[in-house]
Amino acid sequence: MAALMHFITIEASLKRKGRVYDFADFVDAVQKARRTSNVIQMTLKKMFVWRDGTSQYKLNKIIPRPYLSEMVQVTFSRGHNTLTYETSFEEESGPEINILNAHDHKDGIRKPKNQLQHKEISSERKRTLLNKLSPIIPPLRLLFWDTLPEIVNEELLTDEQNVFFCSLIVFL
Repeated sequence: MAALMHFITIEASLKRKGRVYDFADFVDAVQKARRTSNVIQMTLKKMFVWRDGTSQYKLNKIIPRPYLSEMVQVTFSRGHNTLTYETSFEEESGPEINILNAHDHKDGIRKPKNQLQHKEISSERKRTLLNKLSPIIPPLRLLFWDTLPEIVNEELLTDEQNVFFCSLIVFL
């Protein structure tokens, strides 16, 4: 209940602020929502590259196969390498499964490596973003968008990054 109230006050603060052009505006609105709000700025030191520790063999052996879209509640317990999930609200407790690979199950999940560089976008995408945003955002507020890092080699741009920025442009 306390979390819900916190989100309601943040939403009200965002509405009072009006337009939110960049992350700095969002941070300002969240900090003004409550005195107890502590916004943590995301820097590269706080970003991690997580490795997938899922055992495809174990996952394929589970019958019926669990799909995230069918789950209504997932429970993880500290100190255990299993999870319990329910597919309906009427279930008392669903199946307990272990989908970690053997190494992670035995030794625990390894600490992730730090993200070493920013994600980059293509020059074409950056131009498209700036062209779409410049009519609706004041020039002084375009600094975030103008300083987005550009990818040096276009072939290194992953499909995931391509899809994200396509959807961002469509959204705008």
